[in-house]
Amino acid sequence: SRQCFDDLEEEWVEQTAPGCLEHGSGGSILTYLEGETSGLEGTRTTLELAEGRITLTRAGEYRSQMVFEEGTGHVSGYQTPYGVLPLEILTQRLRWTMEGLEGRVELDYRIQIGSQHAGLTQVRLWVNE
Repeated sequence: SRQCFDDLEEEWVEQTAPGCLEHGSGGSILTYLEGETSGLEGTRTTLELAEGRITLTRAGEYRSQMVFEEGTGHVSGYQTPYGVLPLEILTQRLRWTMEGLEGRVELDYRIQIGSQHAGLTQVRLWVNE
């Protein structure tokens, strides 16, 4: 993933984590534990992949549920040890494919925390056995 602020490009941050992938009639569910690189070490992240929509849920010290739908904004809260931050998310790009035990997720979104813009976040996730 990478974050860009005020059109200044930041470096990509890479993380590798073991996880669990389940397939259902409406899509796929991917669950993994965040590593040290993400700053959320020990947090369980679940991605529910449905047609045109991804729901990201985090459980642990940092809790949140974020909904991503291309071209649509969603409001949610982000629970930290210091309190809840209000988030507004506008998804600009959402693509995912899963076949068997392999797949790819592409997600670009802008986030606003309270009244402050937090830039553009780009996530590229590869799933393999």
